[in-house]
Amino acid sequence: MSERLAAVSADTTFDPKKANEYVAKFKALVVTDPKAAFDVKASFDGSVIRLAGTTSERAYHDQLIDLFVAMKLFAIQNDVSIPKATP
Repeated sequence: MSERLAAVSADTTFDPKKANEYVAKFKALVVTDPKAAFDVKASFDGSVIRLAGTTSERAYHDQLIDLFVAMKLFAIQNDVSIPKATP
């Protein structure tokens, strides 16, 4: 995770105002399957980071949330849609 954090931001303190920038860097770094959908955006309203959009892979979603938790950016509203798993 420390390597991923360093790849997303050179700073060791993370600014919630840069949340969308972190999402874009995460996508470039992690979403390597060209068939996968990952259209997630982040916005910061001064107190909460709002994640919105869609992804076709739960793993990408979960890794993005893990990234924000590792950054200690806990105030997140998660509105990302993921397709339901088929049995």
